[in-house]
Amino acid sequence: MRLRLILLALVCAVSLMVFAGSAAAIIGGTPDTTHTYVGLEHNGVFVCSGTLIGPRVLVTAAHCFSDTTSIFGTDGHGHPRVAVTFDQQGLLTQPAPTQYLGTYYFDPGFGFGVNGGGLPGFDTHDVAIIVLDVSLPSLGHANLPAIGLDASLATGTKLDISGYGVQHFGKPDPCDPNCKKQPDAFFTRFGATSNLLSVGKGKLDEFVKISGNVSKGKGGQCFGDSGGPIFLGGTRTLIAETSFGTNGNCSGVGYDFRLDTAEAQSFIFSTLASLGLTL
Repeated sequence: MRLRLILLALVCAVSLMVFAGSAAAIIGGTPDTTHTYVGLEHNGVFVCSGTLIGPRVLVTAAHCFSDTTSIFGTDGHGHPRVAVTFDQQGLLTQPAPTQYLGTYYFDPGFGFGVNGGGLPGFDTHDVAIIVLDVSLPSLGHANLPAIGLDASLATGTKLDISGYGVQHFGKPDPCDPNCKKQPDAFFTRFGATSNLLSVGKGKLDEFVKISGNVSKGKGGQCFGDSGGPIFLGGTRTLIAETSFGTNGNCSGVGYDFRLDTAEAQSFIFSTLASLGLTL
């Protein structure tokens, strides 16, 4: 279950106000005003989250926009153009959020379901970057991890997660009274804590698995959180970005694409080098 969110369907749902299901918060978090460098990305069809790793560069997921046509067109070389906002309440608000355009580059090795492993949605090379047209140094940025960091982390290591995903499938609104109320708290940046469950090996070596037990105070990940950050707790160090979950109501564990591998960082830095850019 990939955790991007269909924008057009959601807008229709918001306008009709037809939400059903559990009233409990999915991510189990609170409005996040700390991670100002975590942004909401969209191409007019899908919505994802991403994280600045430099003044112009965000890291996100390859599955976000690799298989759909952007309403913003391409850069002339076939790379999709996307919009990004870093407003804490990202879309469906008044006044409209501040948005920046950028170009989306996904790992050419990306593929759907090619790893197998008996779980739905196992992708490979699920990493992408967005290069913004403008530089935003005032927002700060996260840091990529040292190669191999994830494998050195113990089970139970505290993690921080953030993103613009769905919070729940009903009412009450967890955004109220902590921030300006909006329909069902969609597109508000929320943060939560989680725990590392395992670092994959073999066919799963591209992923870390994190807890999603909201009832025990551990935040989960839901639709719209794809590409969003998993930080080493209390730091700006990224260990992974959100890839997929295991069920449709976002109550299971999360599988997140590792950013500490030579392969992931080779894609990031080689893509930037081809554009004459650095972090």
